[in-house]
Amino acid sequence: RDLGGWNTASGKPIKYGLIYRGAEWNCEYQLTPEGIAACRQIGIKAELDLRDSWEAGYITTSPLGDDVVYKRIHNEDYYESGMQNRKDLYKQDLEFVFDCVKNDKPIYFHCHIGADRTGTLGVILEGLLGVNMSDLYKDYELTTFSYYETHRYKENIDGILGYISTLDGETLTDKFYTYCHKELGLSAKDIADFRMKMLGVIYPADIDNMVTEALKSKATSVDLSNYSFDAEALAAGMPDGSNLLVTVSPESDITGTNIINNGVCESLILTDGADFGTPYAFTAKEASYVTQVNSYRTLILPFEAAVPAEFTASKAVSIEGTTVNLVNVTTISANKPVLVKGDGVLVLTATDVKVTSEGKLANGMLRGVYQTTTATEGSYVLQNQDNVVGFYHVGEVKPAIGAFRAYLNAPVSGVKVYFFNEEGGGHFLVKAYAPDYVGQIDENTTDMELVFKALDQIPRQTIRALLNNLMKESFNSSVPSKFETIKNSAQDAMFDATGNYHCDYIKKVLLASNGVIYVMNEVTTPAEYAAVSAPAYVETDKRIFNWAVQSATLGGVPTNYYAYLLAMSSRFSFFVPTDEEFLYIDPISFKGKETDATLGETTIIGRAFKYTWDGTKSVPKVASYKYYYDLATNQGTLGELVSTETISEKIFS
Repeated sequence: RDLGGWNTASGKPIKYGLIYRGAEWNCEYQLTPEGIAACRQIGIKAELDLRDSWEAGYITTSPLGDDVVYKRIHNEDYYESGMQNRKDLYKQDLEFVFDCVKNDKPIYFHCHIGADRTGTLGVILEGLLGVNMSDLYKDYELTTFSYYETHRYKENIDGILGYISTLDGETLTDKFYTYCHKELGLSAKDIADFRMKMLGVIYPADIDNMVTEALKSKATSVDLSNYSFDAEALAAGMPDGSNLLVTVSPESDITGTNIINNGVCESLILTDGADFGTPYAFTAKEASYVTQVNSYRTLILPFEAAVPAEFTASKAVSIEGTTVNLVNVTTISANKPVLVKGDGVLVLTATDVKVTSEGKLANGMLRGVYQTTTATEGSYVLQNQDNVVGFYHVGEVKPAIGAFRAYLNAPVSGVKVYFFNEEGGGHFLVKAYAPDYVGQIDENTTDMELVFKALDQIPRQTIRALLNNLMKESFNSSVPSKFETIKNSAQDAMFDATGNYHCDYIKKVLLASNGVIYVMNEVTTPAEYAAVSAPAYVETDKRIFNWAVQSATLGGVPTNYYAYLLAMSSRFSFFVPTDEEFLYIDPISFKGKETDATLGETTIIGRAFKYTWDGTKSVPKVASYKYYYDLATNQGTLGELVSTETISEKIFS
């Protein structure tokens, strides 16, 4: 029978057509072909079998068909005893039911005669949805009217409800929730998703529980946009002293502090020191952040705000010896950490402002954090030691950096980061050509002789792309203010154009008689290293393909295929043949359908070109072969050599 139709404490009835219960479909009691057709017609897409394997006849698929999801979980213990002693099984039962309902797969659950094991699971599901005690008894008793004369005993359900009554909760529905959430360990979100599907609404307690669950898991936001509930339930569940952001459905018209509706937050109030993070960029009609400043403190904000007159804010641009060079700013830009000087309560506000915590979170030499973070060794953290406020080096003792604060990132060699950090654009070159050095060197390595030894393993031909990328012909077009317009060989921007910090890339400037040298603090990846053709650029078993795409001319005809490949970043799929597999079958050569009587009437003869690499001349060689193709089997075979000399000298000279 369908579990739908029963009224619940939510004020909504259980929806029909989502969960069914009954007896077995095979073994002692068989489902007729008409019965199978009827079950398929009502849309059953999943079956939960609570029998033992021998009871089920050792079946592994549903009698309804292979397209119906079949799951067998033997509920060997049931009623009060099973609910207490085999919580692992009941958790599995509910997880499967929840998943089926969530993914729009109406489910049928059963045991042998659909009474005891099935009845216990039915009571749990209905109790969780909010069916009252009287109706729980009624639905359980309905099984007595089964064709199989399954007489029910009141003491069985008395035991279930007696056990449930001992659990926490003001109402029977709350107590069933406690059983599923705390005793079985089902998540608040999974329960809310189930209730939303089955009822079309969730309970006020679901809001509280999902918010609590999000806070316990250190989440900075929770998405409630797929649930229907009233504003009072959410207002009561919003935590104090937290920066948790809640997204609600635009159809709900719910607004409030730290609530995002249709990309807009009416009031964003940030608590200093509490973790923060945006699920996406949104607009705050009003935004505020308040903190105490005692002489100095670092600060990062997710929105732009003007600096009050009684305070100064500065960007850390460089380090000279023990001095941090600062440049004052009048506005704190979003996600651009600064050093604030002053004494007293700092109040930062803004109206109709974009809010986001995404981005580089960097400004000069400062790096910001929105969640409490353990400082990394080698960085510098603002501290007061012996009444002296300054940035102190982090060694073995690693202090915590609080939310909305920043640390000083000491300059490290951009080359070391680029080649020896796993996230660096040139790390794959080290792995390819200097694998023995992988793990020996990182960005903090001080033995530069070791660094240069590793880099010397990379062939000059391969490293040339990096040098060409960084060498620009025109001084006027490569001054710092033009960095955002400089393009690489794929005509993509070399530098980040989203912020006004192009000078941050420069460590120092050297003037020469014929130009200028910028010593950078990071390396920009050339297109040759990041394009779909990158494997051919590096790997020695793809020399033919690398030669072909990089040739400026082919038989005197100009080509520009490489420019096309460079424009395709490595997120695209592209197949590059190895030198060993470089065989071209000429389809035009089959035009005449030449045949050989000894091979059969279905075999036609064409031509194939086999490419090999001439290491002496650094060009490919090409030889022509006959190629036999069987139209009946769609199989081809490379035949005898046609030309006794390669034709590469004629084409590629």
